[in-house]
Formats: sequence, C-alpha cells, structure tokens
Amino acid sequence: MPIARILAALLSMLALGTCAARNIALVQEHHGREFRCDRRYVRAEHVEGERWVSRGCGFEADWDCRNRRCELHDARAHGMGAP
Repeated sequence: MPIARILAALLSMLALGTCAARNIALVQEHHGREFRCDRRYVRAEHVEGERWVSRGCGFEADWDCRNRRCELHDARAHGMGAP
C-alpha cells in the first residue's frame, strides 16, 4: 500500500504543476492583452487561492483567475519614473 500512496502523491503533484503552468500562461496572456505587451515580457506568480500578480512592460497587476478567466483587480506603474 505505501507504493500506491506514493504514486498517488506524485500524480497529484504533477497535476498541480501542470495546472500552475497553465495558469501562469493565462495570467501572462491577460496582462499582455490589457497593457498591449508581448506576453514573453510578463512574469506571473501565484499569491494565494485564485489570486495572481503579474509584472511586465512597466505595469504590475493583481488578478483573480477562475475557470480560465482572469479579472483585473488593480494595476499600477511598475519600474517606471511615473508619479
């Protein structure tokens, strides 16, 4: 039985990793569309739950992503000399 539990845990971790990679790409895509920026210049990171932060092309944004849709909550200039 321990082998079955180990395999189940490994499969669960693999599924979570795949899901995280898909969500990163989704956040990058939404950020790119919102700020007219090529997504290859966007970094995204998971904050907690459904919350994500993206940075790129002079902007930082907070997102809530559910069911392959992201909603922008807040955006601000990032790394620029803006007031």
